[in-house]
Amino acid sequence: MKNLGRIIVFIVLAYVAAFAEVKAEEDYSLTLHSIKKEVYVGEPFDVTLLFKQRKDAEPVDSEFTSPKFSGFWMKRESKPEKTQEGDYDIIKIVYTLAAQRVGDLKISSAKIRIASRITIRNSEGVSVSKVQNTTYFSNELNIKAKALAEGVDLVGDFSITAKVNGLEVNAKEPLHLSIEIVGEGNIEDINIATPPIVGVNIFEEEAILSGNKLTQKVTFVAENDFTIPSYILSYFDIKSQEIKTIATKELKIKVKNATPIQELVIKEADEETADTILEAQNFFSGFWVLAIYILGLLSGMMIMLYKPWSFLAKEKTASIKKPKTLLWKLLPFHTDKKVDAIINALEKNIYSNNAEDIDKKVLKEIIKKYKIN
Repeated sequence: MKNLGRIIVFIVLAYVAAFAEVKAEEDYSLTLHSIKKEVYVGEPFDVTLLFKQRKDAEPVDSEFTSPKFSGFWMKRESKPEKTQEGDYDIIKIVYTLAAQRVGDLKISSAKIRIASRITIRNSEGVSVSKVQNTTYFSNELNIKAKALAEGVDLVGDFSITAKVNGLEVNAKEPLHLSIEIVGEGNIEDINIATPPIVGVNIFEEEAILSGNKLTQKVTFVAENDFTIPSYILSYFDIKSQEIKTIATKELKIKVKNATPIQELVIKEADEETADTILEAQNFFSGFWVLAIYILGLLSGMMIMLYKPWSFLAKEKTASIKKPKTLLWKLLPFHTDKKVDAIINALEKNIYSNNAEDIDKKVLKEIIKKYKIN
């Protein structure tokens, strides 16, 4: 009878524990949602994380682990937003991502560990309280990333404007230009460059990105009238599935108190002076022909001896200093485990403000192996 009683107690305790676990599972849930299942490389899209908790649930402790976005750039992460729905409190976080490369990419599960206090009866039938840890996992998301149309590396919807502090300026005084690009897309990849203008000094400030607006300030200093050329931007428009090109207008700038352009006037020398000059030219022309020949011969020997192009090649190879440029160069070789490790470190440093160490020796080997420049 004693054995039978113990068996009954064991069955009851097991049932109570199982019921408590099922109830705990109903108290919480974690899910990932994305409207888009196919995107273009660089195209921003949102992934929403929803955490639901029953109002009467009383967790003792919790520990949340966000999903892993391998193969994606994290553009933005919203602050947690709390709402209510029926018997549940809901916390929502929105991640704005962009695919880095073509292919089938996966967003891994988020998880949360919940510590809850439960009451059970021990073998003597006495009610005791204990803490039970349960880990909840969200679903995974599969995203297909497609290549952009050839000839463009921007995707989204943008507008561009260029404003100056006036169309007239005094000679040698600065004229300030502000370029603004606004829109949704991989705006951080836009590089605004002002082409050289003859007779004009151009000073470009570093572009500033704030949300969905990129601002570039440029200063011009000139002594004569000049024209600021159009700034042109081409991108792939997702809605129309076409490449669009937008541009600013040319700006003709009037420079007041301009320095007159002096024409070179060549006065005709008299016949005697001309003969003297001709004789001197004949003498020096022969001398310089010989000197140039000898100098060229010596220069050729020095070039063959020291091979300066080897130094240039080394400098070119070592000139990849910007982390973002290096990341783009490495992405085509992500299947190499060593390359993938460096890509992950660069992504964390660039987009999560981490300070991951990168093995310079391994990086040099990769640059040499894949001839990256």
